[in-house]
Amino acid sequence: MKTKIFEFIKKADFVLVFFFALLGIIALGSALINDLLPFHRTRAQQIAVVEDVQVEIKEHLEFERKIKDVYIFSVKSSAIKADEAYGTEKSKWSGNGFSNLIGRNSDGDGITNLIFVKNNGREEYKLLPANVFIYKYCLAEVEEEQLPRYPHECNVYAVVKNDTTNDKILNSEDDIALYVSDYDGTHVKEISSSIITFCFLGGEEILFSEYDGAVQSYFVYDCKTNVKTLIKSIKQEIIEKEIALYK
Repeated sequence: MKTKIFEFIKKADFVLVFFFALLGIIALGSALINDLLPFHRTRAQQIAVVEDVQVEIKEHLEFERKIKDVYIFSVKSSAIKADEAYGTEKSKWSGNGFSNLIGRNSDGDGITNLIFVKNNGREEYKLLPANVFIYKYCLAEVEEEQLPRYPHECNVYAVVKNDTTNDKILNSEDDIALYVSDYDGTHVKEISSSIITFCFLGGEEILFSEYDGAVQSYFVYDCKTNVKTLIKSIKQEIIEKEIALYK
């Protein structure tokens, strides 16, 4: 009886050893097949997740000046950030100004429009129909002087309307258009689509220049007569904008 039990145990051990050996061979064969035939393997789909960081853009009004019967307010936006020394290697232009790079450290918000209020608040309108980037501006002078340094007849605005450098930033490296209006923000007119220099000549005249990539052309504009006159053109290379539009 004991002999039969012993023989049964030996046979069972052999079957178990054979079974585990077979499992090992199957596993090894499967691994070899996967290595030799990689196209049989199925990989989990990989999804790149990009976090969409929402930045809240805030606007607020600031009182600028009163000229005669008009109260002037600036519309400031947190999307336009002051930048004391802004520049990119991709651009040939250099200079200081503002840029609308959201999240950039700065000390102040930039101006996107101006609001004019008349008739003791009963009439109100914006300078431009859509918010842009008012890079610099100068309001009409009201103080009487023998030799006025700034125009009495018009406001002057340097405006960036489009991202002409395609760098997703509006700043002084983009085309700067030149606008004028009456002191109360009416009769707005673009007198140049892109300027590279600007200065006041005294009285009602302003001087600015345009550049087509090869030739720089100087113009004088008279705020009283609303006449733009070409003064001189010269072929030369320009690498810096000089917009001296301030008091």
